[in-house]
Amino acid sequence: TDFENAAFTAFMVLISRAILVFHLDILAPLSKVDENMRRAHEVDATRTQKFWFRTQVEPETRYEMCEMSMDEIMNGSLRSDFPGLIPLCY
Repeated sequence: TDFENAAFTAFMVLISRAILVFHLDILAPLSKVDENMRRAHEVDATRTQKFWFRTQVEPETRYEMCEMSMDEIMNGSLRSDFPGLIPLCY
């Protein structure tokens, strides 16, 4: 719907500004990106699949990735000590 498109666009603007302001490092190896794309093509992937994502996004920190659900990527994960993308926008 139009409302969902507007909400997604606003969220992407907030995330991109947070990445630029905090100089976040969210780079991932191409092999992990390919694996994430393969998983994303599954039916209902946002609810059922786990995706590779960096657990340390601050600049100059150790490079570590783990598999997380979209809920963990967006809201944070206690298991991997990842703050989440939504809290970074606050």
